[in-house]
Amino acid sequence: MTLLAGVVALVIGTVQAGGPFEVGERLKALDVAWLQTASHERRLLALPHIGRAMGAISGSRSDEACQALDEAVAVLEDRKPLPEDAISLRFDPPIAEPGKPAMLSVSWAYQPSAPSTVQVGVGPRQVPLLSGRSVVLEVLPWNLNAELRTSPEAGYLVPVQVGSRQRSAYLSIVRNGRQRIRSLAAAKNPTSRSLGRELARQLTLGRSREYDHPLIQWLFLAEQLESGETELYEAEHLPYVEAGSTPIRAVFPKEACEAPAQSTPVNVVLAFSGGWGSENSFFETYGRGIAVEHAVKRGWAFVSARATDSAAMDVTRWLVSARKLKIGKLFVLGHSSGCAQAMSAYEASPKPTAAAILAPGFTAFLKAWTELPIYMAVGKQESERRRAAIGSLARELEARPDFRFEEVEGSDHLMVVANAIPSAFEFFDTHAKD
Repeated sequence: MTLLAGVVALVIGTVQAGGPFEVGERLKALDVAWLQTASHERRLLALPHIGRAMGAISGSRSDEACQALDEAVAVLEDRKPLPEDAISLRFDPPIAEPGKPAMLSVSWAYQPSAPSTVQVGVGPRQVPLLSGRSVVLEVLPWNLNAELRTSPEAGYLVPVQVGSRQRSAYLSIVRNGRQRIRSLAAAKNPTSRSLGRELARQLTLGRSREYDHPLIQWLFLAEQLESGETELYEAEHLPYVEAGSTPIRAVFPKEACEAPAQSTPVNVVLAFSGGWGSENSFFETYGRGIAVEHAVKRGWAFVSARATDSAAMDVTRWLVSARKLKIGKLFVLGHSSGCAQAMSAYEASPKPTAAAILAPGFTAFLKAWTELPIYMAVGKQESERRRAAIGSLARELEARPDFRFEEVEGSDHLMVVANAIPSAFEFFDTHAKD
């Protein structure tokens, strides 16, 4: 093994095909590139690649999905795909002890079209990574950032040079991290216990993780809730909560984080992602959390729920009984198959005030929402079959004064979310005043 300015090449192995983590991180990169691209033409050129990626995700072909997503980003950035696009980075495990090495996994999410060697640099030195190979680098973080010597516990975005491109991988440096996470299993605070279970799960997932989460922040929050230093109602962001049988992620406006007795009713947006997503999708992807931003700037709470049979009722019960939130108006937001999941919100208390339905997977259930104002959107570049079904329903409902339908230009099944969110929230605004 050769010391490389704080980096040691520890293990070299064969190529690893892309998995959920590699797909998730590329979906995040896609949203960043999409939002930074003003050219309508480049967006249109990227859509076929995005459509191919979504088909591969649905078919559990992660390596194909990763390659298609990288190609879409390259189009948006007005460049050719590069061999280094195929490289994936992650710390495994995603936590390390202060003063101890961290293990950076460097692998290929897919085989590039031509055999390649990519230089991977951490600090001033580089390691050549051959096509079809993977490597684990032993990284000494304090040799890369001297401040870590005086502030040993930190979340650190480790800079990594991959070929011609600057990348990064997130590392949580925590003292006795595994022991502290294990101790949360006996926590008295239910939110601390659920966060502890999720933290323990994240440590074992490896490439099955969805995204590069800041686990150090999750751990600190769990410990503060358990110690009583922070009350549940004071937390503006809850990254993982088990509301009944439904995992959720939630964010609250500052004014909703005061003493419950002093709180005023707060409007809530309850969101459901497509079948391939989770409670994290509206926060991490879908326009890099654009729906969350729109809710927070209005002083509303935003809750994204995993698909369960009782999701909507679990969420509203938890908000009232555990979070002590006074719910003002409840708005429902769904994408793809999550639109059908959102139907359960009609039986929640309080009743939804309005719903935004984006590229619904099937449309029959919407006819039953006779008393619910509905905004419905479909991308103009959506598949012909789905676009025809949604358009047919729109014609049936167009006479309703509380129904609005929009075909969003430059949008396919996925990107319609980021593009339609502003209109969806404008629709919510009109009914928030009622």
